Amino acid sequence: MLSLVNEGILVMYVLFLTKRFLDSTMFRIHWPEHFQDAIIVVTIMLLVLKLLLTRNYELGELIVIGVFTGVFLMARTVSGYGILGEVLLFMLALWGIPFDKILRIHFVIVSFLLVVTIVCSQIGMVDNLVYHFEGRRERQSFGGCYPTDFAAYFVWLSLAWVYIRKEKLKFAEIGMILLAGVGVWYFCDARLSMAVLFLSGLVFFGIKLRHVYLEHMMIESGEIKQRIDDKKVMSNWLLNLLVFAMPLCAIVMITLSYCFSFEQPVLAKLDSLLSGRLLLGQIAFERFDVKLFGQFVPMVGFGRNTVTYIAGSNYFFLDSSFMTILMCYGCVLFFFIIAAFMNSAFRAKKRNDYYLVLIIALIALDCMVEHHMMEIWYNPFLLLLLSDVLELRERKARSDSWVSWGLNGF
Repeated sequence: MLSLVNEGILVMYVLFLTKRFLDSTMFRIHWPEHFQDAIIVVTIMLLVLKLLLTRNYELGELIVIGVFTGVFLMARTVSGYGILGEVLLFMLALWGIPFDKILRIHFVIVSFLLVVTIVCSQIGMVDNLVYHFEGRRERQSFGGCYPTDFAAYFVWLSLAWVYIRKEKLKFAEIGMILLAGVGVWYFCDARLSMAVLFLSGLVFFGIKLRHVYLEHMMIESGEIKQRIDDKKVMSNWLLNLLVFAMPLCAIVMITLSYCFSFEQPVLAKLDSLLSGRLLLGQIAFERFDVKLFGQFVPMVGFGRNTVTYIAGSNYFFLDSSFMTILMCYGCVLFFFIIAAFMNSAFRAKKRNDYYLVLIIALIALDCMVEHHMMEIWYNPFLLLLLSDVLELRERKARSDSWVSWGLNGF
């Protein structure tokens, strides 16, 4: 019964991903009335049934679940951002399902929808917004609501693919990550997404080279049957540093935004390289106070049309995830999320899962300049946080179902 409930939750997750992804595109879909509400309600029902079927809770687990729920719901109630309730619901509902399985489903669904969106934008079934900014190359959105939002999908999908493949990752696949970086730069002028993709490709290229070297050394020493995982692929001091990447990146971005001034040439140049993100962060600190559980922050971006830039001078958008979480969702949830990611990185280091440590560090860098950390249709790694805090054993389903059928060999 628990296995069937988990499969039902995965079906709701697929529907939610599909709905939210298409909402981030230029598709004009007339969803059935209360379609998303129905997904949420059914997921809540399945979650309650799952909690009733799973009876081996410990006191510590119940306390953690209670704190998670309380913090998210308080921030959602005070700030008014419904996304927090959605994130909390799927973190709880998907808890106990193997993360590898969730990530495979996420990758397949989002990749398929992304390809469909690109094709439809090129054959005229959906608008392909093209932006022309003075002094910059033409930017295409390929059916997305904005070029940088479209490009961000390639960053998150690349990180998901690396986690799925890990030691099986091939040089050709790393080359595809680098090629994606070239593509989002050439067609979307998404320079920061390009930088993250290039950095990711170079990092995993170095890791792959290290693997090849260790395999060669094992063959020479006659240790052919020894697993490569038993070897030191990354030095311990570097892993220890990367564990703290999330809080370090958050502190750097928030401090630079708070201290920004055009009178400081270094900060002014850095702000120019970051496309005005420091200035916008500084404006946020001037207009709003940092609240415990957040507040509604009105934002005006360039997405969904090509005339806002020309007609509107009131542009204000917090691109940094760290600034968005701090100002919109509050400092309590901000520290909560940062601590949870750092905990996941620490536990990954303990089990020698250096790929996850590197991925979380790359997520931290990306979230300095992108606002998608709390959007699970972009960032599936949010769903890992609760399980890592609870240190639960992933409960294996007794038998495969039609949801996971065909993904096992993926």
